[in-house]
Amino acid sequence: MLRIDHVPAYFMFGINIPTPHEGAATGLIYRQCFAPVTVLYDIIKDPSDPGKGNDWLYAKAGKYAAVPAH
Repeated sequence: MLRIDHVPAYFMFGINIPTPHEGAATGLIYRQCFAPVTVLYDIIKDPSDPGKGNDWLYAKAGKYAAVPAH
């Protein structure tokens, strides 16, 4: 868990999952203010093989909430 105060409108963020022969993944994150504190999840598609990709998802509630796709 990481808390970043005074977040700019966008910033580069990197995350490293200790896996042999894999480097850290970095990406451009755009700030989305849905509440005083917003949670951003990094969803890894396959924890045993982080090279298969990931998705960044903001936790949203109320009128910004979406029904998960099945």
